[in-house]
Amino acid sequence: MKKILFSCIFVVVSVLAACNHDTADVVEVSERPISAPAAAESVAPQPESSPQPLQNVPWSWQYTINAQNERIAPDRPERYTLLLRPDGGVAVLADCNRGGTAFQENEGKLAFEMIAMTKMSCSPKSKADVFLSGLHDVESYHIDGTTLTFTLRDRSMMIFVPLAVP
Repeated sequence: MKKILFSCIFVVVSVLAACNHDTADVVEVSERPISAPAAAESVAPQPESSPQPLQNVPWSWQYTINAQNERIAPDRPERYTLLLRPDGGVAVLADCNRGGTAFQENEGKLAFEMIAMTKMSCSPKSKADVFLSGLHDVESYHIDGTTLTFTLRDRSMMIFVPLAVP
């Protein structure tokens, strides 16, 4: 059942990303001020394995270590995902909203264009704003085994793992 739901969600997200969005249905994520770099928490070592590919993997956001060295994590990581497609498109699920954008990748550097999102009202506990703001500020990425790390402009780090589909 979860596998079918997951497939349906990504089909819907892909269709939404491919559609032209009217500006009334688009939420733009504004830039955060850039702060001084801070020491970031190290990521727990992963078992030796072949690195996961960046594209065609549904990545699930686990947490962010911000510039103040605070850990911010969603209650339900499976509701914060992204799928980078070989055609340069990105399907995004940010809690109760879906959307898409395009990305550019070159030698470990990564940039997302402005993300067009639906505007559903999520729970007050939602971390969608933190998630989307982080994606907007991505500068580079690194894959270590099955862990994807985005380094942001202020040296914050977003940590992702492949979404587990039973």
